[in-house]
Amino acid sequence: MASEQIGETVTCDDCLEEFEVSGPQTNQSVKRDDEAASQEPSAAASLDLAGDSDIDLLTLDDHWPPPSQDRTTADPKESPAGEELSEDYEFTAICPLCSTRQSVTHVQVGKNIKCPDCFSAFEIRTPPKHARRKRTSSLTDDDGAEFKLSDPIERPTYESSQTSASGLATEPPAAGPTGTGGHPTRAISPVSDVMRRAEQEFEEAERAAPKLPERPLTSGILSFLIDTNTLPRLVVLAVALQIEAAAVDAAFAGMSSAGLGKVASALLFMFFFVFGLVCFVAASNSMLAITQEAAGGNNRVETWPELNVTEWFYDSLYVFAALFVALLPGVVLGQVFILFGWLAYGLGLTAACIFSILVLSPILLVASLETGFPFNFASMPVFRSLTLATRHWLRFFLISLGLAVAAVVVWQLRYFETLLLNLLVSLVVVAITMTYFRVLGRLVGVCQEASRQQPD
Repeated sequence: MASEQIGETVTCDDCLEEFEVSGPQTNQSVKRDDEAASQEPSAAASLDLAGDSDIDLLTLDDHWPPPSQDRTTADPKESPAGEELSEDYEFTAICPLCSTRQSVTHVQVGKNIKCPDCFSAFEIRTPPKHARRKRTSSLTDDDGAEFKLSDPIERPTYESSQTSASGLATEPPAAGPTGTGGHPTRAISPVSDVMRRAEQEFEEAERAAPKLPERPLTSGILSFLIDTNTLPRLVVLAVALQIEAAAVDAAFAGMSSAGLGKVASALLFMFFFVFGLVCFVAASNSMLAITQEAAGGNNRVETWPELNVTEWFYDSLYVFAALFVALLPGVVLGQVFILFGWLAYGLGLTAACIFSILVLSPILLVASLETGFPFNFASMPVFRSLTLATRHWLRFFLISLGLAVAAVVVWQLRYFETLLLNLLVSLVVVAITMTYFRVLGRLVGVCQEASRQQPD
């Protein structure tokens, strides 16, 4: 350290403390006159203060900087003069990186701690005696220097709201708000009040919900057909069915002709498939609406499907998937009749397909509607309903068989080739189809009630 740094503030390389450089401590005063220059200098004054030579720090006091120059803030709790603290003391440690101050104890000397600001670790060194002060905190090392748990308090004991009969006779009732007749009213918690209101609303909704008749599969089945919301759709679907039937008849008749007749026949077949697809989508959505309303116990259809092409095509997949999967067992079973000739094969295949559709398609349709996906038929509630409401399922199969026979018989009247009669036939066939889906909806309502009465 050069002599010209005396009086300036410098930083220690080890502890990063800032202090002011002062002259070295000597045992006798330095005389600045010419006579003192001829005298033998003392050991402490032998240093050249006028030149540029460095001052040897080893000659300074061991506790440099002196107490007057230390950066530790004066604290009234510091040890008084003459009292030396060798244990059970605390002092201030300064982070060498960010100069953050924190109080540490004597047990932390020689250990590494983390700065609470910059999180850098540094070693706690033994402090000078003048920087030590008595410990005022009663914390132990396990408790930590930053947190202290509150003293335990006495908690009130739990008293049950249910008292014994003797308690009712000896203890007076608690003071509180009084109700009718001067009797105290019991306070109701907000959660209990919400639950009670929810139960009341649920009970009121159940009482207000329409109930199925005593004979759900037969009582009031046809009344919805003359409703103002149903009748227009019935007429539109009947006209569409008549157009489809006329197109396919003309297409088959044109196949036997030559030239333009075959071209017209091909165009009619194309029209038959395209127009038939549109009619199937529209009819499927109408039939599903009838089924859902009947399952809820409604006597009339309140919510018909709104015009949405995307939703219509998706919802029609429920009916298409149920019919397609139900048809496969009939096709396989009908192959047996080929052993008895072509006539028997044709009649047997037709009968097997019709039987398979009548038995399997309603089960598959209801199962897919319950699962919410057209091709997912794994519905345990529907399969359970086959045992819980077996009698109603058997009655439904008999009714559906009668409706199918009636539709086939009425359809045969079309061959009289009278336009008005053919339109009437189409109207009756569409009405039979709507009735079938209404009975199916009533069956779904019966199965739902059976499942509620006998839960898992």
